[in-house]
Amino acid sequence: MSQFFEDSLAKLRKEHDALIRLKNTKTSSNGVWTRYAYPVVTAGHTPLFWRYDLNPATNPRLLERFGINSAFNSGAIKLGGKYILVVRVEGSDRKSFFAVAESDNGVDNFRFWPHPVTIPEETATNVYDMRLTAHEDGWIYGVFCAERHDPAAAMEGFTPDGGMIYEYDPATGRRDSDRHWWVQAETVVGCLNQYQKTGEATWLESADNEWSFIRHHLIRPDGEWYWSIHPDDTPNTTDDLAGFWKCPYHNGRMCLEVLERGLCSMR
Repeated sequence: MSQFFEDSLAKLRKEHDALIRLKNTKTSSNGVWTRYAYPVVTAGHTPLFWRYDLNPATNPRLLERFGINSAFNSGAIKLGGKYILVVRVEGSDRKSFFAVAESDNGVDNFRFWPHPVTIPEETATNVYDMRLTAHEDGWIYGVFCAERHDPAAAMEGFTPDGGMIYEYDPATGRRDSDRHWWVQAETVVGCLNQYQKTGEATWLESADNEWSFIRHHLIRPDGEWYWSIHPDDTPNTTDDLAGFWKCPYHNGRMCLEVLERGLCSMR
């Protein structure tokens, strides 16, 4: 083992341990909720051996092998005197997996369990945002979102003007044809994923049509996006322009994804 590897690994471990042991401090409170100085879990909290090959023979320069972009949108529960988070961990490839972190006090010193959560027989291309319920039957149930590849379903969701409806339940026939802001943003990204995966121009055209819908219907004159567009093409002016469930994440991510892929020629 080289001195460089030893020194680099020691530095990584020292920084990782300092982050985990960092004491969180209160910054404000209104009597109902309390704001703290630091997020309780970040990408930096994940175990080093998830991100680095710690074998000096195969990774002598101690380069990061698996990039983790963020750790967020956790489901939480108190169990056995511990605060337990099932964290959405997103890789640099924008795909997520679940991992469990625990703390004695719920505000700092969260440590991840050694291995991520495995979900037998799950065939989704992406999973995220698990919510936990301790049931009276003794089990803890986790409900989460999953993305699965179904091109036919995606095409059925488009409206003639290029937008994507919010949801359709084939079991009941219920259809919500509002075009919600975050669905439109993620539709652009999903279509670009399919285009780059298949090379089929239909997907690029669909992304282009969706972006045209966003520009002409969803974006307000001041630059903010409406919450949604109703089926009669009128904007939803009742729900928040910004709030707990509406922030720049999805539309900002869409813009970054388009820029990173060099696909800025969409009209």
